Amino acid sequence: MLVAIDEFREEQDGIGQRFYLDNLSIKNSDNGELVRNGGFEVRRIPVRTDKIISELHNESEVDGVEYSAAESYDGDWSLHINHSNLDWYPITASCADFGMKNGRKYDISFYFKGDIRTLYITEQGLCIADNKPWISGTNYPDVGQKVTGAYANGWYKFEVKDYILSSENQALLFMQDYNGVNNFYLDNLSIIESGRELVQNGSFEPSVYPPQKEMPIRKNAPVIKELLNKEEISGVSYSAEEAYDGDWAVHVNKNADVSAAPSAFGITEGKTYNVSFYIKGNIGNLFVSLSGKNRVLVTNDDIRSGTLTDIKKVSVENGWTKVEINNAVVEKADWETAFLVAEYNPDFYIDKLSITESNTELVENGNFEPAAIEFGELYAKINSDETVTVSMDVLKHRDEEDYTAPMLIFASYDNGCLTSCTTVNESIDVEKNNKWTEISKTVPIKADENMNVYLWESLESLKPLASAVEIK
Repeated sequence: MLVAIDEFREEQDGIGQRFYLDNLSIKNSDNGELVRNGGFEVRRIPVRTDKIISELHNESEVDGVEYSAAESYDGDWSLHINHSNLDWYPITASCADFGMKNGRKYDISFYFKGDIRTLYITEQGLCIADNKPWISGTNYPDVGQKVTGAYANGWYKFEVKDYILSSENQALLFMQDYNGVNNFYLDNLSIIESGRELVQNGSFEPSVYPPQKEMPIRKNAPVIKELLNKEEISGVSYSAEEAYDGDWAVHVNKNADVSAAPSAFGITEGKTYNVSFYIKGNIGNLFVSLSGKNRVLVTNDDIRSGTLTDIKKVSVENGWTKVEINNAVVEKADWETAFLVAEYNPDFYIDKLSITESNTELVENGNFEPAAIEFGELYAKINSDETVTVSMDVLKHRDEEDYTAPMLIFASYDNGCLTSCTTVNESIDVEKNNKWTEISKTVPIKADENMNVYLWESLESLKPLASAVEIK
């Protein structure tokens, strides 16, 4: 929706101004959005009467916990928690009900607004008190938990990364009112393990909305590693909805710095580069910057540059367009600008990104295709019968004829000396269903020896596919 603004300024001799404003955005230093509904859209919020919060795996109504359209960080709905209880008061089902397991690593996050007096996340040692992480001594250790904000309309974000779970049978969220009544809103609850989201509908939008199409998943999403991004960029994501070649592309549907800076790709002053990519959709304005001086503007209708001349934009099949920038000699300027910047309401897909210098490709995996099989982390559990069970999650995207099953290596040590090495050629017979599937292997272990477990691509390459696990 556009907002029309009429303005009359006497100091301009009676000359009035009329213009339209849309997609207003103000961000703070944490890249958090401070304007809610900057698109000025009119929301039509449906009525809902369900009292059981299914997204939290609750099987019955929890007093003081309800859906609410009064506040929301994203969308129309959130949860309102308003309850006073000196005893531990769970507001969700157990961590295990979300698919979490002890000893595994998780990224946990949510947005909140209001007054959190005392809220525990997975266990007593991970706690928010008075809207801040509570860190105190050995009982409340610093595990990287943080609260950032305020964002739009006074919302804050809690997050912790690579958190090792130790209380899978405890409620995911439970609280006490040591220092006042808990009265807050909660939205965008997320639990991620190896790129997999464990919370279904963490934004708490009602089912009367059209169901989202189930899309393939991949490890490390939503961070686009091929664009050298270190964190998630809002509006920039992997997508299997469209692709020029293969199954995947990158979808851009917000104004954003789409990638890292050109210097991150190895682009340097004085060298000559060729850039190409395929693009489909509403481009808006896409700036391609080899440096601050060497910039190309790509729009729906045109391609132009103030310094580079060997540029072209050619329509190809199925609505895709190929963009080429050739023989670009880089002049040093503002190296902090992003290599790709999208503006003016973009909604496009980009695929087959290439940056070459003297026939050397600088973009690793510009097709944005994942490996045929992606692996989660290795986990090990010592059993009571002098065996150890190693497990991992695998995600199969496609079949490849030349794919070799990875090598699972169990290396036993005694006082630092290798005593035995067991090689297990695991044939990972996993259906190509784009779902994480757990595989495991159990081997004997002596009480007086240490064991390291490795997952290698092959005995020839010794390329690690996951971090090694040490078992004592």
